[in-house]
Amino acid sequence: MRRVLSTTLRPILADWAGFDDEELILTAIYGIRLYHNGSILHMHVDRKETHVISAILEVGHLLLQDQSPESSWPLRIYDHSGREHVIPNKPGQMILYESSTCPHGRPDPFVGREMANVFVHFKPRGWPQVQGRTSQECDSARDGGEGSCSEV
Repeated sequence: MRRVLSTTLRPILADWAGFDDEELILTAIYGIRLYHNGSILHMHVDRKETHVISAILEVGHLLLQDQSPESSWPLRIYDHSGREHVIPNKPGQMILYESSTCPHGRPDPFVGREMANVFVHFKPRGWPQVQGRTSQECDSARDGGEGSCSEV
């Protein structure tokens, strides 16, 4: 699984962040991580040494009985200008983001039975010395920002 995720996601994240494939080093994979009804993911930034360019794979979620399929537990993320972006969760989507520099979380309680995500983290070769190259604007895809916090 690690090899498949790495070889599949590395070129996508490298292109998104403006790096060549070989410049990104896989540093961590977490998941499948399950969240249950009432879960809160407080706003935070990830480890600056290793969790630089990241992806959230939204595997799926189970609803409560009589719950609307349109229910969402959005990711809230702040770009480098301090603007908040709200990205609704959609099973099957992948969210790309700068996890060590853009505060992010799901601060509202999850309403549903379960939600499953996988988190994949990379860092540029030579990080943090190349930090200036990855501190680009962290806007949502809807704003059209290159190297942005976006959904695919």
